[in-house]
Amino acid sequence: GDSMREMQGNWRDIFMAFRVALDPKKLLLCFLGLALSFFLTVMLLMIVGKAIDPNLNLSTWEFGFRAWFCANCDAIYQGPPVTWSLFTLVLVVLNSLFWSYFGGATTRLAALQVTKDESLELDKAMKFSNRKYSSYFWSIGACVAGFLFFMLVVSAVSLLGAIPWYIGDVLSIFLMLLYPLAVLAGFLMTLIAIGTVFGSPLFYPAISAEGTDAFDAISRGFGYVYTRPWQYVAYQLVALGHGIVSVGFVYLFGWLMLTFTNASGFSMGDTFHNITFIWIQAPESNLQAFAGYIYAFWYSLVAGLVLAYGLSYFFSAQTIIYFLLRKKVDGIEVNEVYEEKEELPSNLPPEAPAPQAGAPAAAPAAAPAASAPPAGPEGTPAPPAPSAPPPTGSGS
Repeated sequence: GDSMREMQGNWRDIFMAFRVALDPKKLLLCFLGLALSFFLTVMLLMIVGKAIDPNLNLSTWEFGFRAWFCANCDAIYQGPPVTWSLFTLVLVVLNSLFWSYFGGATTRLAALQVTKDESLELDKAMKFSNRKYSSYFWSIGACVAGFLFFMLVVSAVSLLGAIPWYIGDVLSIFLMLLYPLAVLAGFLMTLIAIGTVFGSPLFYPAISAEGTDAFDAISRGFGYVYTRPWQYVAYQLVALGHGIVSVGFVYLFGWLMLTFTNASGFSMGDTFHNITFIWIQAPESNLQAFAGYIYAFWYSLVAGLVLAYGLSYFFSAQTIIYFLLRKKVDGIEVNEVYEEKEELPSNLPPEAPAPQAGAPAAAPAAAPAASAPPAGPEGTPAPPAPSAPPPTGSGS
C-alpha cells in the first residue's frame, strides 16, 4: 500500500525524508509559518522605516514592491548600529514566537510518521505543540539567554577598568588577575554557541519524540553533538545531499509550472506584463495595480507551498537524524516515540461494563435457593449463612 518502510536505524533512513516532507499537513504548517514571517517582516519594515524616514512612502502603489522593500531596508540598515541591531533582534524574536508553534507541530507529525507509520490528525499535532509551546520556544531561547548572560557579565565587570584616573589603573590590575575567569566564561560561551548552532536542529524533534521539556531537549541536542560529532556530521551531509536533489526537484517543478502558466498569458500583451511585474515596476494605473496584487496573492500561494517543502524537508530530516543519534548514544530503538492518550487508536472494541448490583447478579443467587431443599439426609436443609452460597449451587 502507501505505507512507508520501517526505519532500520542506519543512514539510509534519511532518504525517507522526501516522502515524509511531502505531507499536505506539514506543507500547510510550513506555509502558514512562511506567510506569517513575510507579513510580519513587511509590517515591521513599514512601521520602523516610516519612523526613521518620514518622507518614505508607505505604499508600493507608485513603484514596485522590490524598490519599496529596498528603500525601507536602506533606511534601517544604513542607520546607527543600535537601530538595525534592535530591529533584527525584535524580528528574530517575533519570528521565533510562531515558528516554535509551527515547527513543533511539524516535527510531531514527522515523529509519529517515521516511527509508527501513523498519520496524526492535524488538530492533535497542533494541540501537542500548543501544550509544549514553552518548551519549544525556550529550547533555543535558553541557549541564547545563557550565551548573552556570560557575555554581559564579562562586559559589565570589564567596565571597572574604564574608570578614569588612578582608580581605573588599579582596577585594571585586579581585572587582569581575574582574567582566567573571563577565559572560563569564554569557554562556556563557546560551548553554548557550538552546541546551539549544531544542536538546535535536534531540539524540536527531541521534544516531539519524547514529550519532554526544554532543558532535556538542550541536554540531548548538546550531548548528541559532542559525543558523536562525526556521526552527526555524516548524517547532516547525507541529509544535505539528499535535500539538494529532492528540494531542487520540487523547486524546479514549481518554477516550470509557474513559468508555463505565465507564458500562456502573453496574449494579454503589455497589460499582462504590467500586472505580473508588480514585484519589479509600478503598474500604469490603479486598476492594473489592483489586478497585480490579486496576481501576487495567487502567485505567492503557489510559490509559498513550493517553498514550504524546503522547510518541511528540513524538519523531517532532522527528526529522522534525531532518532538515529538517539539510538547510537542512548541505545533506544528508532521506533519508540512518546504517545499521548488522545493520540492512541480509537477503533478498539468497547470494554464490557463491570457487573453491577441488579438483575444479572441476582439470577445466580436464585438458582441455589431452588435446589436447597434436597440438602441433608434428615430432610432438614442445612441453614447456610445468608451471604454464603452453597457449594453445589452450580447445578440447576
